[in-house]
Amino acid sequence: MIINKETIITAVGTAASAVGTALQPDEVLRYISIIITIIGGLITLITAIWGLVAKIKAWHKKAMEDGKIDESEKEELKGIIKEGISEGKQALDTIKNATKKKGEK
Repeated sequence: MIINKETIITAVGTAASAVGTALQPDEVLRYISIIITIIGGLITLITAIWGLVAKIKAWHKKAMEDGKIDESEKEELKGIIKEGISEGKQALDTIKNATKKKGEK
């Protein structure tokens, strides 16, 4: 699985924000930070979806150069989709973890 640099940077930033949220003593700031964390996670999710669409479009253009799609190209598409789903799940997990209350697992 290949994860691009932007996804890693965004995930690290979102995780840092989530940690900051959990450590803040003031409730108002905690809620603001949670909202910012959720927005960051949604941006990560949208970026992952956008990247998946771009990869599928590039794959389709390359696959259709010879006018047909063979088995190896289908397998390549499956890998692209699995990678995109994985990135999307990571973004959703980040959002889910950010919205948990202190002490929840």
